[in-house]
Amino acid sequence: MCPRKQRKNSLPYLKWVTVLPLLGMLTNKNLCEAELDNQVALADRSVNPNPQDICRLYDKWRFSSYGEDNGKGLFQKLQEAVDLYNKDGKGKAVLQWYDAGQDQAFSDDSCDTENELKPSKKKKKKQQCNTPMILALCSPVMKRAHEHVQQSRDVVFVDATSSFDRQNSSIFLLSTVMPAGAVPLGVIVTSNEQEDTITTGLKYLVSIFPNNAFFGEGPQLGPSLVMIDDSSAERNALISVWKSTTTLLCTFHFLQRRWTWLHDANNGVLIKEHRIILIKKFKDLVYAEKEEQLSHLYSSILKFPLVQQYPKFLSHLKSLWPRRKEWAHCYRKRLMLRGNHTKPKQE
Repeated sequence: MCPRKQRKNSLPYLKWVTVLPLLGMLTNKNLCEAELDNQVALADRSVNPNPQDICRLYDKWRFSSYGEDNGKGLFQKLQEAVDLYNKDGKGKAVLQWYDAGQDQAFSDDSCDTENELKPSKKKKKKQQCNTPMILALCSPVMKRAHEHVQQSRDVVFVDATSSFDRQNSSIFLLSTVMPAGAVPLGVIVTSNEQEDTITTGLKYLVSIFPNNAFFGEGPQLGPSLVMIDDSSAERNALISVWKSTTTLLCTFHFLQRRWTWLHDANNGVLIKEHRIILIKKFKDLVYAEKEEQLSHLYSSILKFPLVQQYPKFLSHLKSLWPRRKEWAHCYRKRLMLRGNHTKPKQE
């Protein structure tokens, strides 16, 4: 082997380049400055590579380990990982390939619609079938949580996180809570956060759950309570899969959404002091101890002079009132929440 190549393959930065390119470059530069006195040697890229060399080596390692960044190669590599995971027999995973509707690159499923069955004199365009990417996973730890943690039958928390990778994917984590902290029950990774996508992901998750999921209730019946963010897509998807499950809103995210709404200039609440007063009215409704007190507070807020100055706020409050059982604490006293009105442990 050429001495130059031999030195390059044994560079100390190679063990760091797979972790973080910048860390590998800085580590190697510090080692070279400590060991080499000659400026000519420091200028030798086979000994002290520049940032472009580090990035190229990192891209080469990432491609050999994980395949392409996007496209069919990415899903082939991911499918191999899913097959290997299922072959192990300890956990289960399901993968639905993404299909952008171009030549059916990632899916062989047809997209027959009612319009295709109707005769038309116009020239037919090629059917566009946008199939989202969905990955559902239930690990061995999650299986044991379903079997041995009683809280999984009573309440499940759904936490959604988006934009955590290059493909802008979204991850939905299902978990429950116990004295030791949060315990995961299932994971769904999707290419978008649409209602149909979440519904399909939950159905995949149900298909790989153990038969005694949710502490013996079964995957089809589901948990008694599910706490989510203020998302209509999540709520409708959960109701369509587990029809007997009651959905509740996380108090923190509910109030956060109201605070964000008040700061939106389009809603007309431009005075800072008024925002503080109005969010206080929301909090009074949320933390009302009795249903009678909640109704009395709601009636008094509607007549409050400051509220009358902001018709959009009044309309927003009225739109939330029919869903009060989802966010008001006075309706939760008989529910098995075990004092968990938010999702801090899950996040």
